Amino acid sequence: MTIAIQKLDPRFDTYIPPLFDVCMPQQGSIELQHDRQGKEHAWHTHPTDETIVVLSGKVRFYWEGGERICSAGDVIQLPQGTRHGSLALEASRYIITFAHVDIGIERPAREDAA
Repeated sequence: MTIAIQKLDPRFDTYIPPLFDVCMPQQGSIELQHDRQGKEHAWHTHPTDETIVVLSGKVRFYWEGGERICSAGDVIQLPQGTRHGSLALEASRYIITFAHVDIGIERPAREDAA
C-alpha cells in the first residue's frame, strides 16, 4: 500500500470559503453534502443540534408539523431530537454542522425548555 502525502501552498487556507469557518462548531467538524435530484433523507433524528446551510439547488425540508422549500442562502436550525427529513427537488449542495452555530440567526426556543 502506498500512502501519498503532499504539502499544499502555505496560503492554502485562503481557499477555504469563509462560510466554512462560520459553520465550524467549537468542537467537531462540518459535512459538505451533495444530493442528486430525487435523493431523499427519510424521517430521522439526531442526538445533537443541527445547522444546515443550503448552498445551491432546491430541497423540500420537512419536519413534524410543517415543511418548506429551501434554496441557496437558507439556514435551517434544528434542536436535538427533532424528527425531520428532506428531498432534493434538484441537485443540491449544503453544509451540515451537528451543533448549533451562530451564523446571524436567533436560536428558536424549545418547547420542552420550560
